[in-house]
Amino acid sequence: MTGAQGTGAQAPDFTEPAPSSIPAGGSVLGEVSAVIESARRVVSGMLDLVVLEGRRAGIALALMIGLGLAAAILVITAWMGVMVVVSLGLILAGLSPILSILVVVALNLAGAGAAAFACVKKSKDLLFPAIRRQVARKTAELPASA
Repeated sequence: MTGAQGTGAQAPDFTEPAPSSIPAGGSVLGEVSAVIESARRVVSGMLDLVVLEGRRAGIALALMIGLGLAAAILVITAWMGVMVVVSLGLILAGLSPILSILVVVALNLAGAGAAAFACVKKSKDLLFPAIRRQVARKTAELPASA
């Protein structure tokens, strides 16, 4: 008795079973059934892939939103620090603390007003003016139906 036979453990069987989707007789119905089963497996695998990719994209989007919010907070705090430095510089230049804060506030309001004005001016581009002109010209060129 050898050592492998004496342990009582049997080696696993690694032989492949015959595919169950191929009929023994080779009938047309069996072939159609095999094709349908194969298509079902392909679609099922594709749907699994879509679900996994969707989950991965959702996690990436959530991470991007979180990092964007963190970056916005950091930019805002940096801007506030710059405004404090400007205010302190005005105080060191001889302005009163209240007046230096008012100057910084006025500069920020002027910048916000300029940004709002630029947004209002650019909002005209949201109306697709070139397309509207093109469509209006094409409808004007159409002959009137009698």
